[in-house]
Amino acid sequence: MGLGRAFLWHVVSILSSLAAAVVVGVALPVSDPESALAEILLLVVFFGCYTALLTLYWYRNTYLPARAEDTA
Repeated sequence: MGLGRAFLWHVVSILSSLAAAVVVGVALPVSDPESALAEILLLVVFFGCYTALLTLYWYRNTYLPARAEDTA
């Protein structure tokens, strides 16, 4: 997998993780949005999603067979 595609994967991972954190943040029923619990929960959601997407990227490049355009 080329460097450009890897960079794109990281950008998409970050944006998807931010979107998930925003959805959880909007749905979070806390009276004080600046509480430590809300911040911790949003950080866990963001880094959890980001780690999951990077793990999928690693798994695809490590264990799945390469496609023809990746080896050319």
